[in-house]
Amino acid sequence: MSLSLSIPDDSPHSHRLPSDEMITDEVKAKIDIIQSLIEPCDRITYRQRKEQAAKQLGVTIRSVERLLKKYREQGLIALMKTRSDKGKTRIDDEWKEFILNTYKEGNKGSKRITRHQVFLKVKGRAKQLGLNKEEFPSHQTVYRILDKFIEENERKKKARSPGYSGSRLTHITRHPSWTRIRGRRE
Repeated sequence: MSLSLSIPDDSPHSHRLPSDEMITDEVKAKIDIIQSLIEPCDRITYRQRKEQAAKQLGVTIRSVERLLKKYREQGLIALMKTRSDKGKTRIDDEWKEFILNTYKEGNKGSKRITRHQVFLKVKGRAKQLGLNKEEFPSHQTVYRILDKFIEENERKKKARSPGYSGSRLTHITRHPSWTRIRGRRE
């Protein structure tokens, strides 16, 4: 495969070329797709190419259009940029600890607290501290942290150990709702 993709002359970033280690298989696929989209053709063929590109990348047609626009504005380097912090939360450990402790304390004994109630407590704490909206976790961040915590706890509840207390022999059992026999009337 050759990387003979032309860089737009009017692009302010056309002088910057990516290094070889940044050109992954995913980037090569994007380059091929962009190449097919910048070749002249009629509207119907162009639409078909966009649909095919969307299927190949596993994204929507609109995402392909954004990718093409990004390429036209920034050049080849735009196809390589990815977020380095993808999948990580960017909040302080203090806030994370506050969120988890609030949820744990709210679910002791017969008490139950929802994710939204935890967010309201985070919001109240931020108001006490005199913080702006940007300075404390959003409801989405609170939900994301709690969802991860709840999922880990559910996995632990379903796990059983067939004789050894270590984690190597832990066996995940099936959820009771998964064991229903279909087609059988009771």
